[in-house]
Amino acid sequence: MFVLIAALLSASESYRKDRNKAGLILLHGLGISLGPNEICQSFARSSMMGLGLSEDTLVRCPKAKRRPVGVLPPTFVPGLQFARSWFNFNLMPALSVVSPVPGEDKQELMAALQVVEEEIEDLMRLGVPSENIVVGGLSQGGALTLWTAIHTRYKLGGFIPIVTWGAGCMHFYVSQRPCL
Repeated sequence: MFVLIAALLSASESYRKDRNKAGLILLHGLGISLGPNEICQSFARSSMMGLGLSEDTLVRCPKAKRRPVGVLPPTFVPGLQFARSWFNFNLMPALSVVSPVPGEDKQELMAALQVVEEEIEDLMRLGVPSENIVVGGLSQGGALTLWTAIHTRYKLGGFIPIVTWGAGCMHFYVSQRPCL
């Protein structure tokens, strides 16, 4: 009996530390999601994307909540008052990175980081080493990717920000911190 328990514990321990397992977290841009995880995973694995992901790569595509966003003008069309957004921002990115006032909401950036870190923790519970997790994002998702790179408490494998900006770059960092 003891041998069986020891073997099971050893197998589960090796599963948790499997260096072949990897994770990819894809963050959408303002207003659109990448669909349910099943669709997003199929898309990321497709030959059209050409990512060459192994079956050992777990793909996550979390969705931001629908909310009003300061950069979008108010509308009276039902359903268009809200957009999927990781955080509120009041300035377009090109203005935000040079503005004397912050264009993004720091508390909302930190709340969005928490969503990403929950995805990281979920992948780690499934046996993916943190060093094998990559976070990538498009536009606003890319801004959250950069924010995650600077602020996460985990040692991750990499970051892929695509067509993005450094949210809070001019305002939320002390002189010793990097500004992307």
